[in-house]
Amino acid sequence: NVQRTRETVVVKDATHDSRFTKDPYLVKKHPKSILCLPILDRGQFIGLLYLENNLTTDAFTRDRLEVLKILSAQAAISIENSRLYEQLEDYSRTLEQKVSERTQELSQTLDVLKATQAELILENNLLRSDEGAEGFDYQIGGSLDVGSPTYVVRSADRHLYQAMRAGEFCYTFNARQMGKSSLMVRILKQLQEDGDRCIAIDLTRIGGENVTSDQWYKGFAVELWRGFGLLRKVKLKAWWADRLDIPAPQRLIHFIEEVLLVEVKKTESDEPAKMIIFLDEIDCTLSLNFPVNDFFALIRSCYNQRAIDPNYKRLTFALFGVATPSTLITDPQKTPFNIGHPIHLEGFKANEAQPLLYGLADKVNNPQTILREIIGWTGGQPFLTQKVCNLIRNAKSEIPINGEAQWLAELVRENILENWEIKDDPEHLKTIRDRLLKSPRSARLLELYRQILTRKSVVVADSPEEKELLLSGLVVRQEGRVKVNNRIYESIFDRHWLEENNQSPVGALRAENS
Repeated sequence: NVQRTRETVVVKDATHDSRFTKDPYLVKKHPKSILCLPILDRGQFIGLLYLENNLTTDAFTRDRLEVLKILSAQAAISIENSRLYEQLEDYSRTLEQKVSERTQELSQTLDVLKATQAELILENNLLRSDEGAEGFDYQIGGSLDVGSPTYVVRSADRHLYQAMRAGEFCYTFNARQMGKSSLMVRILKQLQEDGDRCIAIDLTRIGGENVTSDQWYKGFAVELWRGFGLLRKVKLKAWWADRLDIPAPQRLIHFIEEVLLVEVKKTESDEPAKMIIFLDEIDCTLSLNFPVNDFFALIRSCYNQRAIDPNYKRLTFALFGVATPSTLITDPQKTPFNIGHPIHLEGFKANEAQPLLYGLADKVNNPQTILREIIGWTGGQPFLTQKVCNLIRNAKSEIPINGEAQWLAELVRENILENWEIKDDPEHLKTIRDRLLKSPRSARLLELYRQILTRKSVVVADSPEEKELLLSGLVVRQEGRVKVNNRIYESIFDRHWLEENNQSPVGALRAENS
């Protein structure tokens, strides 16, 4: 006799069902009532609650049945609570994981903010100037003084500063008059203010073609000796003379180990001092009459020694010049100079060149418009940009509103483009010309330049001719292509100039190959 309701199934009078007991007498005397309660989870059947009890009378059966229902409901609630508790534990674990991930993310964000703050502090220090507009003047050519108001902070400033602070070996190789020396002077000053011991060595001071290998290496040791203030601590002449039986490069590395790393020991805070050596005009070593492969191998050795002698981690080099890493070590038996962190020095961007407008405040009504026009002509090339700004500052005619582009084009034509070889003072354009025409690969360079000029740009090939063109400054790399650097170069070194200096680049190239 089965009664069905929506929530329960009750089986009554199971007295003749031997499945409930082995004793028919007990079954007849004490019938059983069975309650089956389905357990649901979000409408889905997940289990069955089975309860039974001996029943004597119908009234007692009804009462006991109600009790069983209550017990069944409580059991179901307990099961549901257990399930909810498990869900709560899962949620808690997920929440803990998310909190941990968020904490890590916030920590990383904080590190980025600290780095950004350091960049801003550096940039503010570099840009700080107490000079008024009356004392503002543009400098065309040469290294800018530390306090020069026309110094433009670029991304290279931040990258070089951060790399040097991290103790990395760095090099900045680029065309002439791109601001390499000015960059070196600014970063050197900033690092000195941070407590590092820094010196800058202009390698043209040591000597050129007429010096011997021994004289050159001793001259380099003298620069270190003087720069790090060791004149009263070490008798360099006697020290060097005592080691004449070993090669000069080996003497220099011994001087670094036995003198520099020992004597240049402490800072004001009594911490081991970092020593940073800036080498400017590094390309002048390529004109020496003895191989300089050993010198660059020595610098690389100082880097490699860090893994053996931690004291070498205090010593860092930064190289500046018109060269490529592959040209510094030409001996095929030795590893090329391939260590260090390259610092890419690019032309001024409009947002970076804002300080230059300070000198034009009394001359320009629309400063941002005129700055865009200047960059449009110079491509941000530092020498040319300073020169054009100076021309604007000294121009006698007024700049017409909404006529800035035409006015500036006329100014550039009259003062730079027309009869450029006469007006190129200080020399800039003639330096580019001579580098192209006096190169042993002149015909190849002109042919490659002709292709770039004709097609507007070519895909980067990383060939020797391409590298030499890049070092001339005539062309630049942008987004995987090589193009003419700016409108001034394109106007001067045009197809007519190519025809005058090489009637047939292809023919000359074939003659060179033969």
